[in-house]
Parts: sequence; structure tokens; C-alpha cells
Amino acid sequence: MKLIDRLSAGFAFLSGIMVFLLIAVMIFEVVSRYVFGSPTLWAGDLTYMLGGALFLCAAAFCLKEDGHVSIDFLVLMLPERLRSGIGAVLLLTLALPSFSAISYVAVAKALRAYERGEVDPVSAFASQLWPFYAALAAGMVMLTAQILVTGLRASLKAAGRDG
Repeated sequence: MKLIDRLSAGFAFLSGIMVFLLIAVMIFEVVSRYVFGSPTLWAGDLTYMLGGALFLCAAAFCLKEDGHVSIDFLVLMLPERLRSGIGAVLLLTLALPSFSAISYVAVAKALRAYERGEVDPVSAFASQLWPFYAALAAGMVMLTAQILVTGLRASLKAAGRDG
């Protein structure tokens, strides 16, 4: 479980780097367009790719840190062990199978895009899509692993053991 937590933190660190890259790309595009009158063909592609990748790569760490938005005013009235039990059931029976399936599809899509040399059909730059799909797939796989770990911890807490 600690390995998954460390990997989640590593993915969050990579997301932080992607934020700075995204800012740099956007600044470069603004300067190119408005100062030099020469917009780039690639900045739009890189912007959506970095934005999507950083969002999914940070999701596992957000789950680990209990940072997702929730409306839990009713749940907070329940005893902690019962809350943990409900969380464990939801994570392990609903979220884990769902995100496992999505991860499987994401990995398959990334591999298929690589094998076919798929490019963005609406982009003037015609960016290769497999790096973007691979980053999304990696983020989904990491989130799925963190769902498993978080669900197991919640199960342990519900059983009265330290999770």
C-alpha cells in the first residue's frame, strides 16, 4: 500500500511539473501571437494534452489525501467505523470495477494509437496522440490502484484495525 501511495505522490509531482510546462506553453503562445504576430500551430494541442494529463495524473494523490469534493454533512453524523465501511463498500464494489474497466480501455486505446500512428484529426499540427493517451492511461491505472488501496484501508478501519 505504501508503494502505491509513493507512486501517487510521484504522479502528483509530475502533474506539478506539467502545470509549469502548461504555463510556459501558454505564455510562449501569447508572446508569439501578440508580440511577434506569429502564432504557433502546436500550442493548442500541447495545452489540451498537458491539461488532461495533469488532471488525471494528480487524481490518485487527491484520493489518497481525501481531497476530492464531497457533500458529506449526513455521513459525518455516522460513527467513523460505519463511515469507513460504507466507503470501503462503495470503493471496492462500485469504483474499483468501473475504474478498472476504464483503465483497460484507456491502455488499449493508447496502444492502438501508437501502433497506428494516430494523429489528432482536427489539429493543423497533427500531433501524435499516443503520448497523450498513454499519460491518460497511466493516470487512470494509478487512480485505480489508489482506489484499491483506499478501499482496503477503509475496510481495515471498519474492521477496527489501523488502516
